[in-house]
Amino acid sequence: MGRILKITAIIATGIIIILMLLVMLIASGTINSRIAKTASLIAGKSVNGTVEIGKIEGNLLSKFSICDISVKHDNDTILKLDQFEISYKLSHIIQKNIFAELIRVNGMHLFLREEQDGNWNFQKLLPAPDTIQIEKSSTPLDWHFQFPVIELNNITVDVDSNDKQSPVPKNTKLNASLNFEYSVNRLSATLVKFNLISKEPELRINQMTIETALSDSLLSWKGFELNLPATHLVSKGSIPLNRIEQSEIDLNISPLAMEDLSGFIKGIYGKPEIKLQVSQNGSLKGSTVSFSLTGNNQSLTLNGNIFETDNITGYKMRLETNNINAGDWTRNPGMDTDISGYVQISGESLDLKESNFNLNAEFAGVQYNQYKIENLVLYLNKSGELFDAVIDAITPWGKVNSEIKGQGSLDGSHNVNLIANINSIDTSFSVPFYSENFRLKSTMEALLSGTGDSLHLDAGLKIDTFVMDKLSAGTMSATLLSDFSLKNPSADNSQTTANTKIDDLLKGLSLSAVVNTGTVAFGEYNLDSSFIHIKKINDNADGSITIHSPVAKIATLFEISEIFDTPVYRVDAALKNADISKAILNENYSTDLNFDVIARGEGVTPGNARIGLNIKSYESSAFGHELKDINSTINIENDYYELQDLNLETPFMVLDVSGKGNIKENHGLSFLLKTKDTELLAPLTGIEPFGLKGEISGEIRGFADSLNINTIIDFNKLKAGDLSVEKIVATANFNRKDSVWIGSTNLRLDNTQIKDIEIKQLDAESIFNKGKVENTISFFASDSLNGKLKTGILFRENLIFDVQELYFKIRNNEWKKADNSSTITLLKDSLLFSNVEINSNNSYIKIEGALATRGYENFNFEVSNVKLLPVPGFQILPFPVSGTVNGLLNISGTAEMPAVSFEASAGNLMLDNLQINEIRLNADYDDDKITLGGYIEELERKIFEANAELPVKLSIADRELQFNREGELTAIATVDQLDLGHLNAFIPLKGAEAAGSFSATAEIKNSADNPQLTGSVSIDNGTFRYDRFGVNYKDIGMRSNLTNNNIALDSLKIHAGKGNLNITGSLEPDTLYNGSFKNMSINITGDNFRPLDSDLLRAEITTDIHLTGSSDKPVLGGKLIINQANLNTDLFLKEFDRVSDNLDEPLLTEAREKAQKVQFHKTARTDAENEQIPVIMENLSGEFDVEIPGNMWIKGKNMNFEINGLIKAVIQNSKIDLFGSVSVKRGYYKLYGKRLDFEEGEVTLTGGEDINPQINFNIAYR
Repeated sequence: MGRILKITAIIATGIIIILMLLVMLIASGTINSRIAKTASLIAGKSVNGTVEIGKIEGNLLSKFSICDISVKHDNDTILKLDQFEISYKLSHIIQKNIFAELIRVNGMHLFLREEQDGNWNFQKLLPAPDTIQIEKSSTPLDWHFQFPVIELNNITVDVDSNDKQSPVPKNTKLNASLNFEYSVNRLSATLVKFNLISKEPELRINQMTIETALSDSLLSWKGFELNLPATHLVSKGSIPLNRIEQSEIDLNISPLAMEDLSGFIKGIYGKPEIKLQVSQNGSLKGSTVSFSLTGNNQSLTLNGNIFETDNITGYKMRLETNNINAGDWTRNPGMDTDISGYVQISGESLDLKESNFNLNAEFAGVQYNQYKIENLVLYLNKSGELFDAVIDAITPWGKVNSEIKGQGSLDGSHNVNLIANINSIDTSFSVPFYSENFRLKSTMEALLSGTGDSLHLDAGLKIDTFVMDKLSAGTMSATLLSDFSLKNPSADNSQTTANTKIDDLLKGLSLSAVVNTGTVAFGEYNLDSSFIHIKKINDNADGSITIHSPVAKIATLFEISEIFDTPVYRVDAALKNADISKAILNENYSTDLNFDVIARGEGVTPGNARIGLNIKSYESSAFGHELKDINSTINIENDYYELQDLNLETPFMVLDVSGKGNIKENHGLSFLLKTKDTELLAPLTGIEPFGLKGEISGEIRGFADSLNINTIIDFNKLKAGDLSVEKIVATANFNRKDSVWIGSTNLRLDNTQIKDIEIKQLDAESIFNKGKVENTISFFASDSLNGKLKTGILFRENLIFDVQELYFKIRNNEWKKADNSSTITLLKDSLLFSNVEINSNNSYIKIEGALATRGYENFNFEVSNVKLLPVPGFQILPFPVSGTVNGLLNISGTAEMPAVSFEASAGNLMLDNLQINEIRLNADYDDDKITLGGYIEELERKIFEANAELPVKLSIADRELQFNREGELTAIATVDQLDLGHLNAFIPLKGAEAAGSFSATAEIKNSADNPQLTGSVSIDNGTFRYDRFGVNYKDIGMRSNLTNNNIALDSLKIHAGKGNLNITGSLEPDTLYNGSFKNMSINITGDNFRPLDSDLLRAEITTDIHLTGSSDKPVLGGKLIINQANLNTDLFLKEFDRVSDNLDEPLLTEAREKAQKVQFHKTARTDAENEQIPVIMENLSGEFDVEIPGNMWIKGKNMNFEINGLIKAVIQNSKIDLFGSVSVKRGYYKLYGKRLDFEEGEVTLTGGEDINPQINFNIAYR
């Protein structure tokens, strides 16, 4: 026995020594590295990943730190931790007390990424759930936890979410310090320090502190303080979790700066102050609630009580608003509101079925933008199963009142009556309905009665007036009778699905609906009347639709049975007198189409349906030509179909379609379109001449998984205005194999003529093969004009356009694609150009880089030494142009804030006979400003130069180019002694010539809304000739200046004949944009001035005319004297393509025939004509005299007489009244070879809207 004890003592001593050695090793840190490796292996096995621990420092039994921790899954780092440090006392564990003096986490970095399947990367670390059921104890954990210092330093969280609009920040950095304590009946925590910075969206918390505790179901907090850059929040309170109505809360936010939360709450601005107080009310045995939000001279307050009486919760609340304006908080004037009023509610019980409450609301004014609703009153009362409600309001458009009342329960009977009246709405508004004109007058009544098992609805709507913009309707009415059940017959079946419940409800639904409308108009379209009737009982339904309109008359009858099983249906429809011209408002397309459509069928599921469709036409015509009747049939039985006798024959074409097949198996369809007399379509196309001869044929053959489509186009002659093609041949062949389409198209045009351009041959070929298209286009006009382009298009995730070959020859210049590969790639947010270049000798055009709608820009477009050469048969300008063009466009920056640089020049230009050394233009955009510069140089002298800086906002991303009217702008332009003779080629009058020297300067400063303009204009030694009418003006001189936006015409002198004309005056603009003047004074004086001097008209005048007033009220006055004049009537009629009457026809016969042709009518001036009349002419008033002292002769082969007289013209609002008389002094008129001599004659004008002169002539017949 002693020996056994001795052995036992030795073993025990050994174990103790080993344990002491182990403790010593752990305490000394000797085996920390071994423990780190072992812990890494154990932790890695507990998660689906790899855990690495760099090293362990210190005594694991008291104070130690773990450094360089990382957690990975498949080489994807999820967590990195620089240091975890803890200091604790092991002896406290014996007393069930976990006490750690310090817990510190330094440099923790979390990498969270959402996978494509919606799961997060850290979820892959979680082990599979344990299937073993562990019994959970309801006994609280009888331990005591104390952590007086917990520090979190340099914590970083990176989040990569699939939802780019997610409110979760992409990057967050925080620091915190807190303490924590837990015992059986109490938990407390204090946040001593907390700060946070997040990005995308941005949030900054400067400091947050709080002291909180949970004890015996009482949650309490104090010292809660939150500081953001401009927001300050303090709060304290307590909430009994088992009696929430006894809560006490004190919250004060002063202010709540919305700018601090702009990354999370967008579109809301301001700094409101918020206060919330919840306190106990001993007398009511409940809580008093007080809430207020104030800011921007607006307020919203809520005051009330929550109490309990006889174990029933009661409440009484009042919400008041004062001048609430959403436009202030959103900074959007379009959302301006003005809401002032109150809502008051009181009641008892929060149970929906048993509750009783009364709600009253009254708002003196509710305004949205410019629309205000006055005296809005809402009343709602519920007492058990009884309820009633009333809404009354006075709107800017009329009075609205409605009432709903009745009784009902969730499982009992219902009796609800709704009456709503809308009277005399009449307004114009644009927000929010985007309507300029809206009127409505209507009444609606509805009665719902019965029980949940059997409900009956009787509803009616009547609209007396409805107008919205161009849409208007007279009397409209609608009625609805319906019986239905809310009880689900399948409710007792546990296998019932949601679809089954809906089907059961629909099967039990019976209804009868009738809609009847009178005249409905939309702009120039009218609907005379319409009638719709639909009836459903159980599984059967029938109805009718009738529509009468100027476009067509439509009548439809339908019957459906077995709706919820295999439907059997019948539809009879008739379309009568369909006139396309009434739909498109073009009388050229007048039609009279009449169709009957009869459909019979059973089933609607593909592959399990039988359908017969018959289409007939009768007594139809199109564009004034009769159409052949159609009697076509389409039959479908299961998967088989057949199309019979679809033959459309018109005077201008014939279309024939036929075929049969199986939807899942073999198809066999063919069509043929042949032209007939297509010249009949010329009035419809508006193209003269128009003609087309040929045919289009095609077929669809094969099985569904190997379909073949062939089309052939063969036209012998096409003529359409200036376009003519002698021969057009095109083929298309497509095959579908295993859901992939392959095929080709070919097109050939022979002898194409477009105005003066002739192309002898044009060929185009496209080959489609598995997501790739190869295109080849070539043309040949002549040896000096021909070309070829070969491209490839690759359909992948991004569309790639590959330029494989390009050749273009014009005269002796050959353009070719550069040798390198040229591609254009269409990406999601950009267009990428790679090596796109064509060149000819030392000339080239190059495009390179990316043009993006999002992200960075890097785009270059360059033109170098490109010669302007005339294309045979093609001319844009009415004169030849030659020269050399260079240019460079560069776009950099981002799509949101681009930087643009552009420069272009044209050298050695010849515009007709005008030789220009160089034209240059530079433009740069950056920092919301465009800088422009340019000049025109002639013979080493700049005849025109301009520079400007304009405030402009450019955004390629937003497709926005916005001019800042308030920004500073400067611009200056100079024209230096321009020879007006250089501009003769630009004068629209053929044969007109000008000469002289033109100079001008103009400068603008300040802003577009308030510009300041100065400048001057001068003409020296000017001449203008137009021999056709004998215009020969010499010694033209002009002096004008612009000062402080006012225009002063110092002089404009013109000499013609032996006299001259002089114009002087001044103009003061109202604004520089509307072209109106608030003050003007123009004087026109002339002496013996000869405006025209030709055989047609030769005249010499003396004038003194003045124009004063403003654009709104111009006044014209003065005098015009026609010193001498000769008018040749024969040349006048010839000049304007008119012929004189045949004076050899008997006068009485001619007069009778003319009288028969005369149609008297009055034409109203259209809006377009009114817009063409300048405002200054519409408002013109005043009077002036026209004096003819004599020597004014009217001459022709049958006449020669002299007139004189005095006429006074009185103008008022563009209407002219003529007063005075014109006398015939002498002369003759030949009629039927006989001469009539004027002995005396006078025409007297007496004014009035219609010119009814008094005529008195003495004529001698010789």
